Amino acid sequence: MNEKLYSIINKLKEKNIDFKIIELTKMEKDNTEDKLNHKKNFKTLVVKKENNSFFAMLLPVDKKIDLKKLEKRFNSKLNLASYEEIKNVINVEPGAVCPLDLNIPLIIDNSVFRFERINIGSGDQMYGIEVNPRDILKITNAKTSNVT
Repeated sequence: MNEKLYSIINKLKEKNIDFKIIELTKMEKDNTEDKLNHKKNFKTLVVKKENNSFFAMLLPVDKKIDLKKLEKRFNSKLNLASYEEIKNVINVEPGAVCPLDLNIPLIIDNSVFRFERINIGSGDQMYGIEVNPRDILKITNAKTSNVT
């Protein structure tokens, strides 16, 4: 486990939040696309606005965002952040972004709240976190919306 994940674990424990660390084997990590196509798995995408500010969105792994629709909503041209931008802004590798430890705004897709437990990125490529989605709101200043 890396320092980022240890920091997130400490944050969860401080808030008395029930969670489970999910260890991914190398083979599972290499087959992420197939393994994570389950409804309770969520991804955190980092989006860049035309003014070079960023925000993140938590949504199901099998859903896509409609950037054109979101551009109208935000009144801004939007792009998914590049590999380097994610590393520089979030300080983790793409694919490991954890919605519990962001220094940018977070929007959670409303579909997340249909589940009692969800799996999210942990800040470490080899681990995930299982948590109650309502607990994400206890740790972050996230807003909720329909983004898919």
